[in-house]
Amino acid sequence: MNAAAQPEPRAAEAASLAALPSFVRLDAGAGRHVWFSGNLVTIKCGGAGLPGPTVLEAQMHAGHAPPLHVHNDEDEAFYLLGGSLRFRSGDEQFDLSPGDFVLVPRGTPHAFRVGPDGAHTLQVGTSGALAGFMEAAGEPAPEPVPPPHADFDRARVAAVAERFDMTVVGPPLG
Repeated sequence: MNAAAQPEPRAAEAASLAALPSFVRLDAGAGRHVWFSGNLVTIKCGGAGLPGPTVLEAQMHAGHAPPLHVHNDEDEAFYLLGGSLRFRSGDEQFDLSPGDFVLVPRGTPHAFRVGPDGAHTLQVGTSGALAGFMEAAGEPAPEPVPPPHADFDRARVAAVAERFDMTVVGPPLG
């Protein structure tokens, strides 16, 4: 494809990319640790109002199941490092095993349910909104270990999601 046929980046995307540091490097286990819905989330990069993507690592407890939701202005990718997930993207449902990957384009309803042995994921959002949401809906973890409880206040999470251009559109996977 020649250069003339390629689409021009949006002005906001171009400005965001120009503001990125030359690189981000973290040691193993480093990042901003958050307890979110009974899970340990380690934000490697990203945040509301920050340029660039969200990259996070999540250690999720068995049975964790966020409601069916849509990211209105962000694509989201999942790479399963360990455990298992039952996943819904659009009208399709499928199982993920370690090493499996799924990309959910913005505007696509999706949800998942963590399998009986928990799940360990690497997740990427194409903006900082996903990290901002996790921090706003969760709480800082005093140390990088899963929380002692698995509380999930669906109404509160849905209200916080709206602030980050996400919309809850249905119940969790059963």
